[in-house]
Amino acid sequence: MGNLRAVCNISAQCAAKALAAFQDAGKDWPRCSYQSKRELNNTTELLTVIGLHYEEIAKNLTAKPLADWTKTRLTLADQILQHIRDLMSCNTDGPFVSAFPLTVANGFAISAELKLASDQVPATDVVAAARYLRLANSFEPQNIPKWEYSYFCFALKTESIKSQFREALVADSDGLPDSTRVLDMIEKTCQ
Repeated sequence: MGNLRAVCNISAQCAAKALAAFQDAGKDWPRCSYQSKRELNNTTELLTVIGLHYEEIAKNLTAKPLADWTKTRLTLADQILQHIRDLMSCNTDGPFVSAFPLTVANGFAISAELKLASDQVPATDVVAAARYLRLANSFEPQNIPKWEYSYFCFALKTESIKSQFREALVADSDGLPDSTRVLDMIEKTCQ
C-alpha cells in the first residue's frame, strides 16, 4: 500500500480512482469483449486487494459502488464472487486470457478469508481457490516467482482448512502439472 501514496494519499481514494479508470476503459465495449474482460478482471483484483486489507481500506470507502460493495465482509465476499462469475462466464466468448485463473484464485481465497472472519464456513471457496491456483500454475508456470502469495496465508492457519487447501492444490488426478512449487512458495511467504 505504501507505493500507492505516490498516486494518492488515502487507500480508499486510490481504490475509487482505480475503479473509475477500470470502468472508463471498459465503457462502451460489448459484454465479454477483451476490454470488458479486462475491466472485470481488474475490478475483481481491486476488490480482492480491498478484502486483503479490509480493516484498513473498507472503513474509508464512501464512493459508490465501492461503499455498498464493502459494507460488510460478507457483502464484499459476495461481490468478489459475483465478479468472478461474471468474468468466468465470458470464457465462451473471445480470447481466453491466461492471467484470469490467478485473479480468480486470489478472489476465492479472499472471499474465503472474509467468510471465515464472519463465522461462515468457507470450504467451497478454499477448494476453488486452490483449484484455480493449480490451473494458473498450469497456464503460467514462468510467473510463479512473481505472484503475490499473501492472499493464501489464512489457509495455512487452521488445520482443517490447511488440509482442504493442500489437498486441492497438489491433487494429481486431474492431469495438470505438479503444484508443489506453488505450495512451497505460499508456505515460505506465510511463515
